[in-house]
Amino acid sequence: MFVLIIASIFSIGTSVFAANNTGDDKSFRFTVPASSNPDKGTTYENGYSKTQSRSTAEKSAPWYLNLAYSSEGAGTVTIMWLDKSGTSYSYASEYYQGKKYTIKVKKAVSGSVRIGAENNNLSTKSHIVEGYWDPAVR
Repeated sequence: MFVLIIASIFSIGTSVFAANNTGDDKSFRFTVPASSNPDKGTTYENGYSKTQSRSTAEKSAPWYLNLAYSSEGAGTVTIMWLDKSGTSYSYASEYYQGKKYTIKVKKAVSGSVRIGAENNNLSTKSHIVEGYWDPAVR
């Protein structure tokens, strides 16, 4: 019984790393920078993942995000969006560490895309986010 409980806890704890079953999930890890001039409340700085390819046939498809880890801690929020060369192709929204999302695009996009992110609060500290994503869910 004790072994079964431990095995159940372990499998729950690792389930946030599960894929979205498309087989195309890519891992990401990048820094969300500290805010510039946080005491003046002026600027949020952006961080970005490495780019991934999104084909023309998938340009209106939603994208998938599994925000498995944030160095800010469990259940914290990071604002994220789908980005191509500095243009947002999904709405910047709050995403919670430990959750999985399928996200609609606000306009069609293909080519090299990436995840954009900014801190959800004015902070003098940067933080790391990591998880899995698929630039186009089929």
